[in-house]
Amino acid sequence: MPYKDPDKEKAYQDAYHKDRYRNDAKYRARVRERARQRYHTDPEYRRKCLAASLKRVRMLNKKRRITRGWVIQQLGGKCVKCGYDKTIAALDIHHKNGVNDLKPSEGLRLGRFYKWWKQGFIPEDIKANMELLCANCHRELHFN
Repeated sequence: MPYKDPDKEKAYQDAYHKDRYRNDAKYRARVRERARQRYHTDPEYRRKCLAASLKRVRMLNKKRRITRGWVIQQLGGKCVKCGYDKTIAALDIHHKNGVNDLKPSEGLRLGRFYKWWKQGFIPEDIKANMELLCANCHRELHFN
């Protein structure tokens, strides 16, 4: 029986297609192929796709800058060896024990730092394994 309320019907259809897309590989392949064909034949659709992609990239870059700035602030904001603090672009995070010692679930990726930024702290055991170095000191450390 169809819904009387168009908003409820739209919500139901969206949920249905989302669930079907997630669980049905053949359906997922058909949807992707249709989108691929439309992308190559419809210039307006292609413009919209490119604009959305550019918007996502800009948003991710902004998120990265904010998160990186926060992490650098949490680690002291300057190089622990020489005291450099002019620009955060020249500061690197050095892992004292190396990243190879971490389990895959403990990997230090942007998403994990972003989660800590939202919580407002970096766990002490992780923070103890990191130090802030300027690019020159970091290169010297790894070269020697």
